[in-house]
Amino acid sequence: MKKIRKSELVKVRHMYSAILRKYYGFSYPKIGEIMDKDHTTIIHSVDAFRNRYKNEEDYRELTNKIYDRIGIKTF
Repeated sequence: MKKIRKSELVKVRHMYSAILRKYYGFSYPKIGEIMDKDHTTIIHSVDAFRNRYKNEEDYRELTNKIYDRIGIKTF
């Protein structure tokens, strides 16, 4: 995982972290290991994803479309 901070890629990393946590039950340290990040960064990432999903309709719709395409249920 590259350390690029473009908005689009940050959103994808947040979503990926949240999927690994919720749907695959990975621990924060394990996700951090996979993504070459500290576990506290992963906690922030999952929290950021959840907050955006809860509060931003456009983000929620995009997330739901992506989830639908990859065959997982929404949060």
